[in-house]
Amino acid sequence: MDEGTAIFKQLRVNEVPADSFSGMSYWVSYSSSGSYSMSASKPSGDFVWSELATNLRVTFQGIDNDKGSDWYLWLTGQARKMFRGETPVTKEIPAR
Repeated sequence: MDEGTAIFKQLRVNEVPADSFSGMSYWVSYSSSGSYSMSASKPSGDFVWSELATNLRVTFQGIDNDKGSDWYLWLTGQARKMFRGETPVTKEIPAR
């Protein structure tokens, strides 16, 4: 699974059909109102542009040299668990 798909699944988990989506590409669209959206099928509507994410050739890179490129994605998932009450809220950064 590429990083873009992983981020999409993490942030918009209710809109992702299933794990089978990870093998599919998704569309990234930019609207005339200045917002971005992602979807599993080609969108219709008032978009300035829509492109398959695989065609955009976007790569995810870590900000800190001592952390893996997926560290912030993992950390976002940990925060999500805290917001949903699945793990206790803490000021400390969770250990991986």
